[in-house]
Amino acid sequence: MEGGGFRAALGAASYMALDLDEDNASTLRGTVDGMTKYSGFSTIAAVYVGSKQAGADFGDRALEATDLSAQAGYLITPHFEPVIRYGAVAAKAAVHGLI
Repeated sequence: MEGGGFRAALGAASYMALDLDEDNASTLRGTVDGMTKYSGFSTIAAVYVGSKQAGADFGDRALEATDLSAQAGYLITPHFEPVIRYGAVAAKAAVHGLI
């Protein structure tokens, strides 16, 4: 691990649990995250959003949870990188697998 030129990455993911058994319990979840690095400095950030079915139709959605996290650090030695991290989760109710 060492410093270097600027580099960045961006990622996205989604999850869909469709209402195939017609129990009106579908879920949609998605996340976007990114990372940058330059000369020992690094930043990471991610955003998450989840919704659940709120009625008889798949299109009847209610916000289930949101999350934001960010981190910044500096690589001092090859094995030591102090970081500052922030995270905020806003869940409307206890979400299985999230909280």
